[in-house]
This record gives sequence, C-alpha cells and structure tokens, in this order.
Amino acid sequence: VHRLPPLVFARMRAQLGNYLVQRGANGVSVLALYHRQFIEAAQARYQTSPGVIIPACAKMASYFSGTLGITFADRLIASQPLFFTLSSEESEHRFFPNRQRLDELFHAYFQSRQYNKLFGMMCDLRYVRAKFLAGPTYACDLLGEYNTILTAPSITPAGMTASCSSLGIDKDSVAEFFAFVSAWFHILLLHPDALMDIAANSPSEGAVFKAFQRLQVSAHSPPQGLSQPEPPRQAKNFLRWANAPQQLNPNVMTKPAPSGCCYAACGWSPDGARFVLCERASYVFDATTCQLILAYDPPCVQSQKPTAEDSCAGTTP
Repeated sequence: VHRLPPLVFARMRAQLGNYLVQRGANGVSVLALYHRQFIEAAQARYQTSPGVIIPACAKMASYFSGTLGITFADRLIASQPLFFTLSSEESEHRFFPNRQRLDELFHAYFQSRQYNKLFGMMCDLRYVRAKFLAGPTYACDLLGEYNTILTAPSITPAGMTASCSSLGIDKDSVAEFFAFVSAWFHILLLHPDALMDIAANSPSEGAVFKAFQRLQVSAHSPPQGLSQPEPPRQAKNFLRWANAPQQLNPNVMTKPAPSGCCYAACGWSPDGARFVLCERASYVFDATTCQLILAYDPPCVQSQKPTAEDSCAGTTP
C-alpha cells in the first residue's frame, strides 16, 4: 500500500480519534499518537529488528526524496520537492524549502543504509542551501548530520556504490563539506544565497568546487538523493577570484565531537594562548600544542573527555 484511499483513511481516523493529536511540525500540521505508551510500544515492536527498520526507512526515503511520487504518479502521491513554489499574479515565483523533507530524509537514508544517496545528498550544494534557507535550527541540524556520518563506524568505503565513486564522492568529501560549512556558517546564516558564490571561490581541487561545477554543467538535473531540481538560482554566472585561496582557513576547528554531537560553544583567552570547548562539560586546551589543560565535568554530567587529536584542527585564533 503506497497511499490509503481517502475513505479508508477517514474511517481509520474516526476510529482512532481519541488516540490522535494534531500538532505542528516543520511548518505543517501533522497527526501524532497522543499517549507516549503507544509510541513506546510501537518502537519496541517495530524498531528492534533490522529486517523491519531498513525496509520501513527505505520506504520513507523513497517518499521524501520524491521517487515514490514519480513511480506511482497515478496514485497522486505528493512529490515532496526540495522547494515549494508559491506564485501569484502580482509577484514573481517564490520558493520555500520543504522543511519536512529536510528533517526526515537524512534519517531515512541513514537508517536504511542507502549510503550512496546519503553521501550524494550531503555533498550537494542545493541541499546545503535549502538547510540555511529553512532557518538556523535546520542549519545547526546540518552540522549534526555531517558529524553523525563522520563519527559512525558503520559507514565504510565498502558500503559505497559505483554511482558515488564515479562522482568522486566519499567520506573525505563529506568531511570537506563539513569543514566548508563550519568555516562559513556565520555568513551563510545571514546570507544563504551567498553559498554558490562562496563555493565558486573554494579550492579548485576540493569536493565543494567540484559540486559547484556539477551544478553548472547540469543546473536543473537531480543529483544523488535529490529527485527534483532546485529553483533556478544556480543558472547564472559567478565571479571567481584570479587568486582564489586553495585551502580552507586552517584556523577553523572542524573536528567532530568525540561524544557524537557538536560542541555548543567555544572561546579564546584574551592572549590567544588557550581556547575552551563546551559541550555538556567544558575543556580548556593549549592553543599551541592542543593539549588538554583543564576539564570541568559537573557531578551531574557524564561526558567523554576529548583528546587533543579529536579536538583541534587549528592552532591559532
């Protein structure tokens, strides 16, 4: 069953009406189970076996990527584009990111182990731009998604397919995108449309610039993990510096947090000799050697303490 007939859904909702609640999520109204006990029972029954989780998440990935709507177009399944279009007679076309898709598709690909599509999506500038256009929350989630991939031991080169290898997309490409987004995060939050111009001036041998070139060659064709083209923002000329830098800022720390989530804050001492990283606990490092000087771990917090190798990618503020 790919889409319930309206009559069947109406009868099912009427019978379950006392156990459902309508709430907002990602800018839309959705139905959810009212009692937590139902959610826990469903998780215990259906989320304990890989034989159940992987096919279910593959279906979710097929839906949110839009391929299900294309395959079964006669069933009128929503296409789930990366951007929604709102047009009127008085204004030009306006594009709004599909926040539900941005929130769900990564987890669906990851849980269904479709790593080729996952890597292709994470190394696509249209997906990155959509995350920043959706708002700060989704932009921060993007960093968490990169961090999840880079710290997941289950993702290995052996799990990749030839489709990603032919494009030169691998785990190193994801790490480079993570470094790129981290370095320009503060700018992209304020000016998401500057992403393509920044990518055009990224190192010419890097994964970011190659992703930009792919968009220039076929600006409206869907890459890995994206089934619909983005608004025609990329179909333009970009200025590239004659002396464009060939490396990212070496002073930007882009190493994933060892506990599996991004650091909440960081700061430097007035003399630049030390820096502090704060997650659930706080850690002070020497800026020259990246050695851990002091760790403050409150009694109520149990956190894995980072090492110098895991915590620092640069040495100066």
